[in-house]
This record gives sequence, structure tokens and C-alpha cells, in this order.
Amino acid sequence: MIYIIDDKKNRQSKYSWTEEKLNSYKDEIIPIWTYEDMKSEDFRRQMFHEKNILIIHESFFKNIEHDRVKNIMEVKERLKSRANLVIYFSGGIYSRSKNANRINLPISTLYQNLELFILKKRQNDINIDYLIYGKNKEIEIELGNKWQLSRNTIINFKDIFNNSNSLLIQSNRYLVFEENPIGYNSEVLNSENDFILNDRFDNVFNRNKYDNIFVPLCFGSTLSDFNGLRLACYIRCSKSLNQATRIFLYSAVSMDYLLQNNYFNILKTKNTHLIDYSIESFKNAVQKDQQPFLQKELQNELAKLKLDVTEDHIDDHSIANEFGIYQLAYNAGIDINEITDFDKDKLDSLYFKWLIAKNGLYEALPEEVQQENRIFRNKIIIQGPTIVDKIDLTKIPKR
Repeated sequence: MIYIIDDKKNRQSKYSWTEEKLNSYKDEIIPIWTYEDMKSEDFRRQMFHEKNILIIHESFFKNIEHDRVKNIMEVKERLKSRANLVIYFSGGIYSRSKNANRINLPISTLYQNLELFILKKRQNDINIDYLIYGKNKEIEIELGNKWQLSRNTIINFKDIFNNSNSLLIQSNRYLVFEENPIGYNSEVLNSENDFILNDRFDNVFNRNKYDNIFVPLCFGSTLSDFNGLRLACYIRCSKSLNQATRIFLYSAVSMDYLLQNNYFNILKTKNTHLIDYSIESFKNAVQKDQQPFLQKELQNELAKLKLDVTEDHIDDHSIANEFGIYQLAYNAGIDINEITDFDKDKLDSLYFKWLIAKNGLYEALPEEVQQENRIFRNKIIIQGPTIVDKIDLTKIPKR
């Protein structure tokens, strides 16, 4: 049996998993929307049976009533110690990962592949890869073979970056160089996690100004997520010394594999190129004539991305309100960190970075606007209360 623990029915409906559809698969799926659905110890004992598949949205445990905390902690501990597979999904997960008894999936991936997984399960073709990768469950093996083949033809060819001011980003799974040759800059990425990328961003992309940045199309837990496209978006949407630097995404596969990717449009922006994972392509890229990419062009180029609001931003209204606050603070010359109720974690998200960059809000306000703000602030004088009249309580008739 599959248990889906998701606290938002509307989230399921968005991906066509309405109550009616869930009910049509009642022999395979038991949905859980509230703690009340699982409060019975007998129900929990049945749910934790080793043959069952547990699928849980990460936000489920965040809004539990205080008097339920003890019970919910017991459930979390049983999940943590469970030897069998547990699948977690949320809007904050952008890349698929599979480790021992835990799988992490984006919301869209889970609900888009769930029906296929169930139908295959009915045919006794029980393979969790259908849930992770969909119909083409062999894609990871195929991509792995292609990357390994390309790597074998290029490894340790030390003359590629001679006399070039380039940064080479490498995947820890398919290193271009086993040992770093002298004379070039290299960083190895071993995670696609947004928090880790944000933590390392300044150290990697704000340390030096480069002429070229080479990014692997595939890195992280899942090759078919093509995380290099997302990283290229991060570079273009984040204020740094290299925001407009030429980006070369080196790939062992053709563009056909990428057409359905959410970040495909980054390849339509100026000075962003897809190249083969080969010696010749690297050399040609380094020798390629530079095209000026002016800061004023950036806004128009980033408008080509057409990113969607991600699930972790709740809805369009939520992100619009947050971005409105950011714009007001920017126009008033106020540091956003001074706004106490603003959710500053959003500043690290790719979607928010994109909104800021394509609207030109990384740039300093014109000096005349800054001067007007200073004059306006100096004119504001906070006055105390003004006494209009007095009330004589003795003259108020008693009831």
C-alpha cells in the first residue's frame, strides 16, 4: 500500500490528483491530510508495515497543534529509524536524489509519475525508478555511459586552458582533471543543494573576474535533472563580478535532451553556450571572440527565462507581496535587512534573484533619487500626541 501524507488537498488537485482520482486508486493509495487521519496507534502500526511505501510532504509536521507534539515526534522518530524506503517531497526540492532508504523528489515529479508507478505496480513491475524518472527509467544509465565515454577522451589534457582566464566547474562524479594542473582555476561541485550553492557562491564567483566559466551540464545526485542549466541561471541572476561572464555548458548529450527542462531558456540568453564535452570544443570556446555583454542588456536577456513561481513560495500572491515590499525598500533606499518582518530566506531563492535582476534592482539608485530620499527623511519629525480637549468624568451620568 502507498501512504501519501500531504497537508494540502489543493496542492494535489493542481497536479490532477483530486479526491475523486485518489479514490479511484483506493486499493493502492491511502491519502493522509491531517494528524487526525493517523492518530490511531493501530492505524500507525499498519502504516509502518515494512511492505508499505510512505510518501511525505516535508511541511506536514510544521503545523501540528501543541498538544500533538509528543505523538508527532514519535511518528518522526519511527520514520527516521525506518529501514524501508521513505519518499520525501516538497517545493524546496529542485533535484531528485536517491540514498539508501530515502528519496527526495520535487512535487511535480512525484505527482506526474505517481500514476505510471501504480499502473506498473498493478502489472507486478514494481520498480521505484518509475516514480523517480518516469517512463524512461533507464535515462540515468544512458547518461552515465555517455558522460564516462566523453570524460575518457579528455581527462588530464592539460593544454586546454593555457593562457586563458577561465574558471572550470567540475562534477565530482566526472572530473575533467584528476589532478589540478598549474595555471587554471577549478572548483568541484558535489551537491545541487540550493543552500550549499548559496554558501559557496561568493567564494567561487565573486573571488575573481573571469573571461569564461565552464559548467558541467550534469552534476549532483541525478544526471537527468541537468543541474548545470539551473546553475547558469544562478550565475546570471546573482549580483557578482561574473554575472555577465561568458558561460559554456559542456555536455555529453545533444540539446534534444534538454527541451523540456524548466531552465532551458537560459541557453537563449546572450553569451551562454552549450558545447560538447571534448578537447576541441573546450579549445574553440577559449579562442572564441568575446562579445561585449553590457549590464544594461542583462534585464532584457533575463526576461527570456520565464521562470515559474516555485511551490515553496506558496502562491503568486505571496511572492508578489514579498517582492512589492522589496521594491518599496529599494526605491526608498532602505536596506532590506532593516525590514524586520521580511522573509530574508527568499533572497537566496533563484526565483527571487531572477525577479530582482530582471527588474534592475541590483543597481544603485541614481544619485538624484538618493539625495531626494535623504532630504525627505530629514524632514520627517515624529511628533508626540496633541491634546484636543479634556473629558470630565464627573459630568458623565451614571447608569
